[in-house]
Amino acid sequence: MMLRTLLLLPLLLLSSYLLAQEPFEWLSCGSPSHKSAWLKNYQANPSQYAPLLAAKSNSTQYIGLTIHQVFKDDSTGSIPIDQILQSVCQLNTDFAATGIQFYVEPPISKIYDTDFYVHDSVSQGGQKMLQYNRDSSLNVYFVASAAAGNCGYNLPYAGVAMSNSCLTGHTFAHELGHALGLPHTFIGWEGGQSWNGSPQTSFSQPAPTQVTINYTDFKDQPYPDTLIIDTLLVEKVPRTGPNANCGIAADGFCDTPADYLAYRWVCNSTDASSTIYQLDPDSVAFLSDGWYIMSYALSSCQVGFSQEQIQAMNAFLLTERGHWIGQPSSLDSFSNLSTLLSPSQNAIIPAEYPLFQWNATAGATHYLFQLYKEPMGGGQVIEEVIVADTFFQSNRILSPRPNMFPYSWRVMPLTYNYFCAAYGPTQQFNTNSPTALIDLEMPTLSDFQLGPNPLPQGQPLQILWTLGGEKMGQWRIFNAQGQLIWEQSAQLQAGAGRYQLQLPTDWASGSYFLQFRSKTGEMQGKLFIIK
Repeated sequence: MMLRTLLLLPLLLLSSYLLAQEPFEWLSCGSPSHKSAWLKNYQANPSQYAPLLAAKSNSTQYIGLTIHQVFKDDSTGSIPIDQILQSVCQLNTDFAATGIQFYVEPPISKIYDTDFYVHDSVSQGGQKMLQYNRDSSLNVYFVASAAAGNCGYNLPYAGVAMSNSCLTGHTFAHELGHALGLPHTFIGWEGGQSWNGSPQTSFSQPAPTQVTINYTDFKDQPYPDTLIIDTLLVEKVPRTGPNANCGIAADGFCDTPADYLAYRWVCNSTDASSTIYQLDPDSVAFLSDGWYIMSYALSSCQVGFSQEQIQAMNAFLLTERGHWIGQPSSLDSFSNLSTLLSPSQNAIIPAEYPLFQWNATAGATHYLFQLYKEPMGGGQVIEEVIVADTFFQSNRILSPRPNMFPYSWRVMPLTYNYFCAAYGPTQQFNTNSPTALIDLEMPTLSDFQLGPNPLPQGQPLQILWTLGGEKMGQWRIFNAQGQLIWEQSAQLQAGAGRYQLQLPTDWASGSYFLQFRSKTGEMQGKLFIIK
């Protein structure tokens, strides 16, 4: 198919760029940045947006995030949920001064797609996002070590991709700055002086008056087989006076200084400035300022957003992305931690389907439960789940481990708006050797099976047996304290038989004992009910 080229001067579209962070902060950029048509209009007509911003000035807008945890097809490769939640905590800290905060729209999505987990280009990532997106929220995908070779990117028509290896520092805030309409502080320098890769002017020479950039993949919708080029003015150092062009050049914000450094750079520890001098088109020398999250300074330099950037993000949210705005179910924060109850420290428990219990934390609506093997490290997490209760029944059989490296478990209280609480103290335990789930004390009985076991709450229990003769008796169920809580008369036929029990639907998750008792003997087994 013929490749079409559109030359736009200066049609500017929504920002999206790739930011590298620790430990992969030196990753190069994989796509160019640009300034949106909306941002150009906003900066040219500030009075049009002033009433909207004034009405919003002292309030906080909440943006709902749909979190997608992407795995390989075989369910491996992702990172623990707590690392994702901690990145949302850092995100809200970075946005604390903006009047914008983020919460998670439950449930967290799990996607098993190797081609998405590791993808080669942002356009491929965009197609996958369109396949999995949920409506009315900002979709964020956590993928492999480098999203299309980078630490993250934002596609205006699809969503945000974040690398699992780049969740520390300010990467997430940088990408969501793009999602809210902000370009880089160094906009235009990503491709040198020309989109086709011609050499960039040496910083020892005056900068050109304009640069061209390729932002084909970063429009509000995809344009297959189309190349879209834009031309941008290069920002000069003066903020006022006849030589100033900060309101129309580069990012268009006059409270973010000129910046030409489109690669990761180390700042001066005293004032966060760059170590490289640059010359603007009028030969005025300057240093870049690494304070700004939308710059490419390393994370240790970055702090926040400028006031003009903050106003632009709020205006963009209210006028262009109002469908992202929502209200979290709880605005509470808390400092108390959950107290673990059982298994207690150094307990030895049965291997089959252990039950974990802890005390409630005031203000928490959910809890992140994590079970892992000691010593804690990569690949050691066994089970991780967010629950609304103060207990969790595992459906696993945990084989005994060496005494030096037992099992450990811990709980983090949270709400879907507050992820900054810490785990409480960890408790360790070990298990006995797994025992048979069925105890047979009935002559002529050669087979007895329960299924499914664990039994999802509300589903009927299927029982299979093989008997040498017909039996009359009662099905009886006892709770974990040994109390009889349910019974029903039954007649078991000779030979191979099947019976279906419809149990009460309001029973709590946990361990139960099922017994069939007759005049000639009994059979019993452990039954586990889960939600």
